[in-house]
Amino acid sequence: MFRLRPWRTQDAVWYLDARDEEILRWTTEPVELTVADFATGLAKLDGRSRAGFAIVDEDGDLVGNVAAVRTGTTADLSYWVASAARGRGAATFALVAMTQWVADNWPVSRLELQINPDNLASTVVAERAGYTNEGRRESCLSCAGSDGTVLIYAQEVSPVVS
Repeated sequence: MFRLRPWRTQDAVWYLDARDEEILRWTTEPVELTVADFATGLAKLDGRSRAGFAIVDEDGDLVGNVAAVRTGTTADLSYWVASAARGRGAATFALVAMTQWVADNWPVSRLELQINPDNLASTVVAERAGYTNEGRRESCLSCAGSDGTVLIYAQEVSPVVS
């Protein structure tokens, strides 16, 4: 079983150490991230347009990251799981939980995931979490495939009335 909890400044060393080749391959995580950068990132999580949570297991151990950024009525979600926790359902749990959190807290009508076309594990997570593959989009993100595109997985939600 997993749960989400807010990131803490003292989680920085774990966060930096957990980012292995697979995470750096499939995400926009900067290789040169520092503890100071982590703290700066935490300060930007205002809950209104940026949110991020630690994924923790039943023992309270950190196993991954899930985040969302809102632009207008669309939120872009992202996630990664540390190598020791892969294959245990943590990513699917986190994506479902974050999807619900965003739908409950932000005035958005659309949730999107941008996935490298070669990242088959992430497409499985997206589909298990109820997202639909809408095809490819050109992207300048470092997570784009060799052809410069990402797969767009999306889910429509009812906007929160503020």
